[in-house]
Amino acid sequence: MENNFLLAISCLALSVILATSPLILLGGGSEVVEVTSADLTTEQISKLQSLDLARNPADSREGKTTISDVKLVEGTIVIAGVWEDGAMGFENQTNRGGKDGFIASIDASGEIGNLTVFGSAGDDSILVLEVEGSSLIVRGFTPGTIDYEGGELQEGSRTEAFEGRLDQAGWIGFWHIDAELLRSLDERIWCGF
Repeated sequence: MENNFLLAISCLALSVILATSPLILLGGGSEVVEVTSADLTTEQISKLQSLDLARNPADSREGKTTISDVKLVEGTIVIAGVWEDGAMGFENQTNRGGKDGFIASIDASGEIGNLTVFGSAGDDSILVLEVEGSSLIVRGFTPGTIDYEGGELQEGSRTEAFEGRLDQAGWIGFWHIDAELLRSLDERIWCGF
């Protein structure tokens, strides 16, 4: 009888813990926070609007700059996506052909900083942007050799999944990764402004 009582109490305690904190079971949970216009300053919104960004897949197909992912870091937004030759805000950048990737930051006063671009001769895609300490990580797909400041990632035999890491000193590098890590992700268009 005492064992049944202890078992019942243990089950009850476990159910209370899991009901109030599923992160205990799932291990820390996701730190993904969706950035919306409520998180942005008026100046950041104004800057984003001035760039004539894609707001739907048709805009993206027509060549408008497309933001795929956004992170908010201490009042500055970090954006990643794709752009094509002639896009507003990229006048001083060299496009390698088709859609190339980019990472940039926009501070609270609306100033663009730390713009860096990379890409292949084909249409690259960016699916994920992560902030890891002082480094940024992008993941996506490329149909060719990625050129970036500091090196290149040689193409494989088909469209390849990649990961690129950037820190304050510049690109750390790009690597091929298992495409299965990205298969469940859809190309996104962020237009939360």
